[in-house]
Amino acid sequence: MGIGDRLKEERVRLGYTQPDFAALVGASKSSLIRWEAGTKSPDIAHLAEWSTVGLDVLYVATGTRSQPLESTLTKEEEVLLDNYRHSAPEDQAVVRRTASAVAKPRKRSSAA
Repeated sequence: MGIGDRLKEERVRLGYTQPDFAALVGASKSSLIRWEAGTKSPDIAHLAEWSTVGLDVLYVATGTRSQPLESTLTKEEEVLLDNYRHSAPEDQAVVRRTASAVAKPRKRSSAA
């Protein structure tokens, strides 16, 4: 299984269509089709951008899964994260601003 196959697998796992997944990084559907077919490869900037919606970059690049973040999340956190990942980029920005506004400050360690 090559990079293109793993990229497609991750896109499907995250629940994105080809046009929506390509749009996340400002690419065309035809570019994504070439990447998934293995005739071209996305650059690191595209992979980094997709990582913000849950793409496992290590898996796409090497075939080895990263430690799954979801395994440490509660069911409620998983649902929240899934909703965030399936929101439009501008709505994700609203969620981030809202979360920052309502979050309680963390206590600083006295060892710092």
